[in-house]
Amino acid sequence: MVATVSFAIIGALILSLTYVPMMCALFLNKPHKEGGLSDRITQWLYNGYMPTLTYAINNKGKVITGVIALITLAVITFMNIGGEFIPKLSEGAFCVEYRLPAGTSLSDATTVSNKLNTALLKAFPDEIRDIVAKIGTTEIPTDPMPFSECEDMIVLKDRKFWKKAKIQSVLADSIASVIDQFPGIVMSVQQPIENRFNQILSGSKTDLVIKVFGDDLNKLVNIGDNISHILRGIEGAKDIMVQHILGLPQITIQYDRKNMALYGITVHQVNSLIETAFAGKSTGIVYEGDRRFDLTVRLSTEDRNKLENIENIMLRDANGNLIPLKEIATIEMLNGPNQISRFSKQRCIQVGSNVRGRDVESLVEELDKKIRKDFVEMLLTRNLSKNIMIALGHSPNESFEALI
Repeated sequence: MVATVSFAIIGALILSLTYVPMMCALFLNKPHKEGGLSDRITQWLYNGYMPTLTYAINNKGKVITGVIALITLAVITFMNIGGEFIPKLSEGAFCVEYRLPAGTSLSDATTVSNKLNTALLKAFPDEIRDIVAKIGTTEIPTDPMPFSECEDMIVLKDRKFWKKAKIQSVLADSIASVIDQFPGIVMSVQQPIENRFNQILSGSKTDLVIKVFGDDLNKLVNIGDNISHILRGIEGAKDIMVQHILGLPQITIQYDRKNMALYGITVHQVNSLIETAFAGKSTGIVYEGDRRFDLTVRLSTEDRNKLENIENIMLRDANGNLIPLKEIATIEMLNGPNQISRFSKQRCIQVGSNVRGRDVESLVEELDKKIRKDFVEMLLTRNLSKNIMIALGHSPNESFEALI
């Protein structure tokens, strides 16, 4: 973009010095008439310019002092005006991304989405024209998401019809306040092009993303929660989202190898039993005319979700006696990894935040100072692994980086 604008300006300058004077000489060579419109405009400009020029020549000290004061004021204003990565444009729509608890089914996500969209249309009838919702991944998986991640495209009416807000940032805060009334939802309110651009740059659909790199998922989650707590205390940080790494319910089966050896049961035997119960195993062939199908045996969906049913699955020991699975294994329902994200071959967790009512540069500087201070103290008091890196930016190689 910078190169394109630069080439356009350079091209216009070359044309103004070469092509434009030649064309003016060819087509604007009519005889000049005294007292015409051009003479009157020129004389009017001259009458206003000459007194100003005469005053500036007679009062050089005042003029130079005034110019220096204006330049100084401009420099001070420029240094304190803050900075944005890309200027925000009014796109006439909002892209609202909201996350439900990990493992949410499609039917539950659809119910919540319908209720949320109905509440938004009821709360903002003069501002919202239509809402299009997307749940999970589309047929063309260019933007894969689980059922727990939903996205609303909110098309706005013309600004002259708005009654509850006059500017877009205020309307975004109002929409966020309505969504906050739904418990268990974490959301981000942005604009469609802005949302996609942020995702291309950093992999996160927020204005600011903090990436924490490390090996231990539990420590990553702990640090991500602490960073989100710091963000909530900073003015201008909105729609704070911590990536869901843990929280997916999983059935874990830990083998008791001593008891297995006591009963004469092998690991292969238990693995085969569990595979049959959950994934199914072919036990024969069923024929229907000239077609044939595998006859597969496995537990029903309801039975697979109940621990007591899994614990009471029977298998035979070396003597042919039936032994329940719970005698040789510990079966628990635990929260396992929901997803494991990587960047540059490293595990990472992302903490995202939008910025409203403040420039991004000053917010990043304040956040960088607080993170450095708080996490250095945490290292000294909690003896955390030093193999952790926190990057405030789009990659671990950018300037806002803290290796702790």
